[in-house]
Amino acid sequence: TNALRHGDVREEVTVRFEWAVDELDITISSAVTASPATAELRVGHGLAGMKERAALVGGRLATTVDDRRFVVAASIPATAAARA
Repeated sequence: TNALRHGDVREEVTVRFEWAVDELDITISSAVTASPATAELRVGHGLAGMKERAALVGGRLATTVDDRRFVVAASIPATAAARA
């Protein structure tokens, strides 16, 4: 939803899942749009809530802009305590 709302919908969105014994790593990458007036990258809102939800289960979430792509990288533990 965030990629559709804030990203450049003419470019592909990539989603990568990497499973490990004790965690799931998720990486989402989408093209960002530039403001016509300032040519600055727009990155949207709501990231604080995403980070809080990851932290609630002992995970982490980081965001970056890399080569005009907005990247969200999350790591979610897959332990019995996290599932509870």
